[in-house]
Amino acid sequence: MKRLATLLGFVAVLALAGCGSSEKSANDVGQTYVTTLDRVADALESVKDEASAKKAASEIAKANDVMQSMVDEINSMSQTEQVMMVQKNAAKMAEAEMRISQAMQKIVSDNPQLLDVIGSEIQDMPKLK
Repeated sequence: MKRLATLLGFVAVLALAGCGSSEKSANDVGQTYVTTLDRVADALESVKDEASAKKAASEIAKANDVMQSMVDEINSMSQTEQVMMVQKNAAKMAEAEMRISQAMQKIVSDNPQLLDVIGSEIQDMPKLK
């Protein structure tokens, strides 16, 4: 009986450790996704002319590669892990997405011709399901 109690205790500890690692993994992925969105926002906010637009397009292409990896990882998570990731990072995601939107609006109003330089990279940004 004592062995059974010890075994059950050990199983419970392993189960709890597993839950913590899932949360950490989901949080790490979420933080990386937010950081990458911030990189895109930074790149777009730097667009002033054709040269800066070309540099931004290159940065966005690199960020897209990272984001695709993150989206693939997020999509492979359980629904519970996805919810945890979104809950922990929702405010930061919304802030980064707002910066991207505002930067795009500024480019459209100030230098619409630069959309030809960055447009395909923006359209290629991976999206969460």
